[in-house]
Amino acid sequence: ATIGKFFIITCTDLSGLAFVEIFPTSVRQTMIGSGAIPGFIGAVIAPFTKELVTYTHLSVMYVIYGIIAMVEAISVQFLPETGHLDIPDTIEEAELTFSKQSNQNR
Repeated sequence: ATIGKFFIITCTDLSGLAFVEIFPTSVRQTMIGSGAIPGFIGAVIAPFTKELVTYTHLSVMYVIYGIIAMVEAISVQFLPETGHLDIPDTIEEAELTFSKQSNQNR
């Protein structure tokens, strides 16, 4: 349980850092709040997995969590690389920065 809590805290901290780097200053707080919503939804739904196990098999819970983890791992691959880039201050700067980066990757 302690190792699981360690990874949960680590993922939460790293997602906060990713939001700070990806979004421009003008919309950063709004996007951080929007990004926290799936975590809140997960915190509400998680206790119901105990009931799910009561009515189905234990492996169903593991399959659901595994599918969610795989979807998240795949979706992270589509995030833009932000290493060695200045953090944009406006939406226009972010669009310009990431459009240049996508053109260089082609």
